[in-house]
Amino acid sequence: MKEHVDPSMHRTGKRPDWAKVPRQRWNIWQRVAHETGGALTIGNVLTAIGFLMVVVGLVAIIRESYWHGLVLICVGRILDILDGWSAHQTGTKSPLGELFDSTADKLETAAALIVLTLTSVFPLWAAVLVFVPQLAIAVLTGVRLRAGRRLHPSRLGKYAMAAAWLGIGVFILAAANPSDLAIACGYVLCGSSAALSIFSLHAYYRSE
Repeated sequence: MKEHVDPSMHRTGKRPDWAKVPRQRWNIWQRVAHETGGALTIGNVLTAIGFLMVVVGLVAIIRESYWHGLVLICVGRILDILDGWSAHQTGTKSPLGELFDSTADKLETAAALIVLTLTSVFPLWAAVLVFVPQLAIAVLTGVRLRAGRRLHPSRLGKYAMAAAWLGIGVFILAAANPSDLAIACGYVLCGSSAALSIFSLHAYYRSE
């Protein structure tokens, strides 16, 4: 059966990209990836840097440096977008990279919702609305993984995550510069994220 690979996302089949081409055709990035068991790739490095940027941004939010925190978080999320693209361009997509990217996404989102709720930047009910469907997806992913199956990131799931982070960014913006319009937009984005996550969860549950 042909492996499903989406070049626009950090998503691959059962084998890493370099295992699908003759060894003599590997580029330098594929050789490094092979030698490190898929751990050291440009995509994974960008994922790790992006994760650290988000963490540092959240620390800035705790210190009420909202603009500083917002910029760092935005840069971190941009790197998250670039990791899959860079992995595709260098031919270094792998199951490990896909798992690392997905796990980092979930941890970043959970950390952001917890920190922003505790600092009163993000409403508790909105955090629950965003977090619960994401948690359900994570649990289902773990259950399928234990059964020997992997759930690949979906475009719908990416849209849900994007809406969640846009909502998070808008609420941080509202904390830095209070605006009823920004808060209303944040509510809409959080609701959209929850709805998209639920649809994504349903698709994951029905997937074979």
